[in-house]
Amino acid sequence: MKKFTSYKNKFDLKKFIKISKKEDDLLKCLSFAYGIKNDFDPFDGNIQAMGLERFFMLISNFKKYKILYSPIIVIEDYPKDGSFRSCIESGILNCSVEKNNFSYLIFLNHYNIDEDITIRERKKNIKFSNSARLKLTIDYLKWGYPSKQMPCQKVYINNKIKWNPKELDNLKSEISNISYRKNIKFVTLYDL
Repeated sequence: MKKFTSYKNKFDLKKFIKISKKEDDLLKCLSFAYGIKNDFDPFDGNIQAMGLERFFMLISNFKKYKILYSPIIVIEDYPKDGSFRSCIESGILNCSVEKNNFSYLIFLNHYNIDEDITIRERKKNIKFSNSARLKLTIDYLKWGYPSKQMPCQKVYINNKIKWNPKELDNLKSEISNISYRKNIKFVTLYDL
């Protein structure tokens, strides 16, 4: 496998936008944008370890285009016995090209060594409202954990976003209802 730095300047944002209109697998979209025939995996299936925000900063070439990622929430569960590692992250990926803005609602699911990153919603020249971000995140979690067995010890909430307090309380309540754990710690993502 080539080092990631050999790919950095080959990213074609127009190709990424074209394929991401119909493809939900973010890594397949990135493979296409880099012109890679096999799956794009420069981090050996462990993007979660560095976080999506850092990952998108690494793949961005700010001289050619604008691509920014902003997390909404990060849900983690790492039992002391080490029996499993779980991380679910939702966030918004914004790309700008030729006076058009594209927004994607992204979800990362990481369980032990299995990892997938999917595009759940897309918008062109319209941003996701804060209410929509929370509602879509809740809907995704309910869809992914219908049996209410979501692993969840700690939830990091992006405190750079001005949330409606009632909607944030609803998010916390919904996560508590879906999780099999009773003592969930809700914390802020950034030290401001």
